[in-house]
Amino acid sequence: MRRRTGRRYAPRAVPSPAAHPTPPAPTAPAPAPTDRVLAAVFPARQAGKAWPLVETFTRLHPEAAVVALVTDLARAVLTDVHPRCHVVGPGEVGVGRDALHLLALVHDEDGLVAALRPRLLAWLLDRGHPSVLCFDTADTNTERADTDTDADTDGDTDGAGRTAVEVVEPLTALFEGAEAHGVAIGPGPVVAVALGPMARPHLELAAGPRPFAPAPSLARLAERVQQRGLGSPPPDLTGPIRWRRTPADDPSPTPTPPYGWARTAASVRLTPSVRRLVRRALARGGSPPPDPWHGDGGAFTAWVQEETPEVGQDVSRFVHETWRSWPGAAEAFADPADPRLRRWARFDARLLAAEPPQLLPALADDERAPLPGVNLVGYLRGDFGVGEAGRMVSRAVAASGLPLSTVTIRPGVQRHDAAFLDPGLDPAFALNLLAVNPHGVFDLVADQAYAPLLASRPNVGMWYWEVDRFPAELAAAFDLVDEVWCASAYVAAVLAPLTDKPVRQHPLVVTPGDPRPRLRRADLGLPEDTFLFGFAFDHLSVFERKNPLGVVAAYREAFGPHDGTALVLKSINGAQFPGDAARVEEAVADRPDIVVIDRHLTGVEMRALMAHLDAFVSLHRSEGLGLGLLDAMALGKPVVATAHSGNMSFMDETTAALVPFRLVEVGPGRDPYPADARWAEPDLDAAAAALRQLVAEPARRRALGQRARRSVAAHTPERAGAWFAARYAELVP
Repeated sequence: MRRRTGRRYAPRAVPSPAAHPTPPAPTAPAPAPTDRVLAAVFPARQAGKAWPLVETFTRLHPEAAVVALVTDLARAVLTDVHPRCHVVGPGEVGVGRDALHLLALVHDEDGLVAALRPRLLAWLLDRGHPSVLCFDTADTNTERADTDTDADTDGDTDGAGRTAVEVVEPLTALFEGAEAHGVAIGPGPVVAVALGPMARPHLELAAGPRPFAPAPSLARLAERVQQRGLGSPPPDLTGPIRWRRTPADDPSPTPTPPYGWARTAASVRLTPSVRRLVRRALARGGSPPPDPWHGDGGAFTAWVQEETPEVGQDVSRFVHETWRSWPGAAEAFADPADPRLRRWARFDARLLAAEPPQLLPALADDERAPLPGVNLVGYLRGDFGVGEAGRMVSRAVAASGLPLSTVTIRPGVQRHDAAFLDPGLDPAFALNLLAVNPHGVFDLVADQAYAPLLASRPNVGMWYWEVDRFPAELAAAFDLVDEVWCASAYVAAVLAPLTDKPVRQHPLVVTPGDPRPRLRRADLGLPEDTFLFGFAFDHLSVFERKNPLGVVAAYREAFGPHDGTALVLKSINGAQFPGDAARVEEAVADRPDIVVIDRHLTGVEMRALMAHLDAFVSLHRSEGLGLGLLDAMALGKPVVATAHSGNMSFMDETTAALVPFRLVEVGPGRDPYPADARWAEPDLDAAAAALRQLVAEPARRRALGQRARRSVAAHTPERAGAWFAARYAELVP
């Protein structure tokens, strides 16, 4: 039996030391003034994309040094730093705190990189370095414009994509060109510029005189220096530099934290509208606003909400900016002092979804009813089935066009590190979707902190249940909701007879899978050149219900250890159930072709594992839905599954190899299920025959997978969004 151990290197950043005492990783010593230098500028959350270039550069130029300026080092700590890299913050290159805070306020994430880059280059040249090389992996060849694109998203994504850049040949010619001519620009798909001492006197003018003006890209900065009469590239720089783009390391199991300058000290998101109104005020000659990161940040929030001098009449700076910049606002309200504008700013769905709720205008007492939109409550970062189900619901609500706020619950028994982008809105909307099972509803009601949220608006329970009997002690949960939504017809059929409240099956949202893995089988500890079956389960989801031993038994009946096949059992939380984990170990101990992976995988690892499977097997006794099967079908994988319970809402005999079963009593000791409830006992002989058939008949296998993918592709966000919008209209008149 094989076990997958170890992890890939994954640079990560964590929030500031004030909130997390994690010590920063040591950096390389400051380079000697005689060294050539590769200079990089990036925020902490982008560090993982810089290290591949640093690694390949240092292999090609062992004599050179690397210096990285981390733009938000004051608000984030790098816990993994490349050993050849000397890390500095803005203060070390001469940017004082007040100046930095103003730059971080007026510029978005990429704009701050562009604004600080000339300061790093000047600092390095002032130290006497003979040449400094800088790169721009975003290939930004034009002046940055003032757009509505919010580069400061406050989530787990990294606004510049999931690729890193590596250099594949020495850049000596660039260094030599800069030392001889002042500036050398490397042609190619990635902007690379080297500067020498002759360029130093021109950097300030090239960077621009005003801190609130758009900062030049690296290419534009080099062009401005060249316009000073520098930089005749030598002949050997006329060909393109060879680069390659590779997948960036996936974040570590702790999610990548947000950009350090994305929010004020008062947790107000600095959206493009907020940054733009500050730039306008400065361009008019006004004094800088209060520092957003001084104290609790309240002074800046108050400044944004103050009456604007341009209009007066109780129109705040923020409302005036939205009137000027939001499409259609100025056309709808010719006068920014129109009293209807304030109400529009509080109720427009697009504005509510995009802008900080703390800056919206205050409402009069008779206007304080919940706003149009949805509050989604659930385990939205949970690395388990109900958590993923909640995230699926969030995609459907987003597709409906309704404003969405989220309340994330983190019970201690489970892991909560799944990627989820919180929209950042207060839960002030008119409908609650409670993506927790009945016992979770009891917990919410018992916690007084949730009382204001649950009162005075409809509450919809989004429930899963896996057997045909519902415990009497959970029946009181029906009294705490106005309606119940279920992901499968099976669950709806179990619950509907127990209440006079509506019980409805809601549409699914299936995200098309990417069949191209970013990792090799060997990276995951999986055997090469074999037909690979797979099954995934959580020990917390009732071992006997998931029935991994049934999968092992069917596979052992179907194949010997040297038949060119393998089975991977992917599980989590085995350490919490050592007896069940030991049963799995015993069942596979004599079979080297069965791989057990009992640990949490990163998103990249789990997607790669699913992509490498040739078929997915679930011989469950019951499922509320069956997300593993759904994910496999979205990838076009043929599936072998028990023909019972929730999975029958999205598969039939044309899209899956269905395994017959007989109904049996659950029996005692399978909490939370009643002992007299029934679930399926799959026919393991039939399952083994289905496994053998998939291997023996490639054409049937391919056709089954293709039909599966086409079938689940019909579960689009748009279809689910239309259903949600219709239900919302009925629940919230």
